[in-house]
Amino acid sequence: MAQGTDVQFGSLTRSMITHLVESGVVSLFPQHEVNDLTQEDGRWNIECTDLVTKTLSQVTAKFVFI
Repeated sequence: MAQGTDVQFGSLTRSMITHLVESGVVSLFPQHEVNDLTQEDGRWNIECTDLVTKTLSQVTAKFVFI
């Protein structure tokens, strides 16, 4: 009988994101829609809308993970 290992990628991803957010290394913006994404001088300018409050926000970041 062949043996293998299952990886629960959803659980692994949630654990990694939780750790990064709690450590203060990243900011998480759930329930936001990206309206515009541009790069200038090596930094990302993100314009997004909070889908709950309908508030428009602008964020600047070194890295973006969508």
